[in-house]
Amino acid sequence: MKRVVSVVLLAVLMLTGLMAFPEREASACSCAASGPKEKLENYAAVFVGEVVDKGGTKGSQFGKLRKYTFEVKEAWKGVEKSPFSIYAYDGGEESCGYRFQVGQSYLVYSYQDKDGTLQTNLCSGNVLIDQADEDIKQLGMGTTVEANEGIGAKTKDGYLSLYYGLGAILLLVGAVYVWYWRRRKKNLF
Repeated sequence: MKRVVSVVLLAVLMLTGLMAFPEREASACSCAASGPKEKLENYAAVFVGEVVDKGGTKGSQFGKLRKYTFEVKEAWKGVEKSPFSIYAYDGGEESCGYRFQVGQSYLVYSYQDKDGTLQTNLCSGNVLIDQADEDIKQLGMGTTVEANEGIGAKTKDGYLSLYYGLGAILLLVGAVYVWYWRRRKKNLF
């Protein structure tokens, strides 16, 4: 009899515990929800861009990071020139990884890590551009980002700096020729 009472009491306690703490869906990656305005305030870079390159990986304390390069169209924060590169955790969704697809355009939220690297993950809230209308509306007007025209910037058929370099060499050769010609002309008279 004592044993039956103990078993019944144990069953009642277990049922009470199960009812007090209902079952929840378990997930290895859980994210705190925040809106676009809050993300704009808290993230280092917020922009819309098309993925033009999927680069290699590098290690971090939480796993591998993959480099992605974007042709940025519009930015709200942290981007002045295009192309622009960030890193994303390379794992699946269960480990908070985010895999961008080359040729697709996204609204990207990127934070700055301790070492200065711009990173993003599943919890950042990156969205394919065709699903980002509500976020963009809340963010307001962004800034159009110009393509990089500095040293090494690519033009339609090569490098812009190569053209500048060749132009400078031609000007220098022309200046030396004029100087030599004038000097020679003075010596003849």
